[in-house]
Amino acid sequence: MIALVLVTLAASALAVSAATISVSIAEVKIDGTIVSPTGANTLNLEKGQRDVDVRVQFSSSQELKNIEISADISGYEYNDDPELRLSDTTPVFDMEGNVTYVKTLRLDIPNDAEADDYLVRITVSDRNNNALVQSYRVILSAQRHDLSIRDVITSPYDEVRA
Repeated sequence: MIALVLVTLAASALAVSAATISVSIAEVKIDGTIVSPTGANTLNLEKGQRDVDVRVQFSSSQELKNIEISADISGYEYNDDPELRLSDTTPVFDMEGNVTYVKTLRLDIPNDAEADDYLVRITVSDRNNNALVQSYRVILSAQRHDLSIRDVITSPYDEVRA
């Protein structure tokens, strides 16, 4: 009997500590296109695209404090540099119950990102609950015949002859 009570208490404590934030994401638009977390529609983005809007519409049935929304793309080679990281986060805000909120985040896709499939992860989190994470597939592609001049060397120094 005591073992049964201890197991029940442990399961209850585990369930309380594993509560996910009570937010539902109604719609996500990336660069003006509605995307689905099921991956049924993969969105194509081009490398070098600046200010890609990620618009998140969400709500909760209860009042919540200290909420953050973030959008990020993992797997970019230079994500360890905070200046180059493919992510954006809202400032902390509070939510009222039964109110729909819209937040817009912006991502810059660098030219040197590898053309491949990626996930844009939308994370809703607060201080005390497990985060809600939904992923949306995107494909990064390059423009055909894209050319980027990175450096010019002149000889002799500082002079160009016709």
